[in-house]
Amino acid sequence: MIIHNIEQGSDEWLAVRLGKFTASDFHILMGNSATKKTILLKKAAERLTGKAADSDSFSNIHTERGKEKEAAARNLYSVIKLADVKEVGFIEGEHNVGCSPDGLIGEEGGVEIKCKDNHTHLYAAINNYVEPTHKTQCQFSMMVTNRKWWDYCLYNENYNKPVIIRLERDEDHINNIRSSLQECENIVEKHISRFLSL
Repeated sequence: MIIHNIEQGSDEWLAVRLGKFTASDFHILMGNSATKKTILLKKAAERLTGKAADSDSFSNIHTERGKEKEAAARNLYSVIKLADVKEVGFIEGEHNVGCSPDGLIGEEGGVEIKCKDNHTHLYAAINNYVEPTHKTQCQFSMMVTNRKWWDYCLYNENYNKPVIIRLERDEDHINNIRSSLQECENIVEKHISRFLSL
């Protein structure tokens, strides 16, 4: 495991992620959609060219809100949990995997912060709900960092408190991630091999 202490979103951060499978989009790669096929082609292209696709610079109101509010959410989380939150840029694991946690807690935990709009925050609060894609993201991060738990923290400044849900390490989920990783790696290697044989 290699910890890169770089700014998330920077050119250096983008470069170290090239060609690697990351926590944020891996839920898609556990399915069988057209989007999965596109992502795997992008991973192969990144490894061949050393460049990211132009379409990966995508941003929307949700991602921008997250960037703007994340620091406040992290500070509030640390106060509520009396936790020292260590910020890191990118954690690189074995076999072309990595994650960009919103914070590491002690030696055993981490935190993933999501800044949702009003009704989504309310739904999560009253239902103790974690979106499946975020559940996979947290388990993937636990796999990469070898940690035991991850806090899923939803923050919305229009409410008087965040939603914090503790996710314990789920070995069955992680084993499914590992199986999907092997399948995805095989496909990417096949794409590269076919191109190099032209």
